[in-house]
Amino acid sequence: MKTSYSFNEKNKDTDYKSGQIFHFDYSASYKITDDLMLGINGYYLKQTTDDKQFGRTVQFAGQDVDDGVRGKVFAIGPALHFTFLKYASAEIRWAKEFDVENRPKGEMLWAKVSIPYAF
Repeated sequence: MKTSYSFNEKNKDTDYKSGQIFHFDYSASYKITDDLMLGINGYYLKQTTDDKQFGRTVQFAGQDVDDGVRGKVFAIGPALHFTFLKYASAEIRWAKEFDVENRPKGEMLWAKVSIPYAF
């Protein structure tokens, strides 16, 4: 698990300040063999303060209410971790996003290969 909280500064060129964001990543796995682990992974993100521009709360065009363009998303999916050559590993994670507000909706795919080296 990893938790973070982001504070944003104002963009001096546009006078736009994005709101603060709480972000939580999670992962849990089960060891199938000495070299293979299967599990779940995902994340949760929630914007906790409004976006502001020119001292006013931002709203999407065509909306009657200032919603502050506060983003929110929850994602979950499978993960696979494989160890090879004794110390090297490969990892692939996929997550589908749900409950998305004020941000693009989609799916995420991560792939990572780690090969240690010595000096």
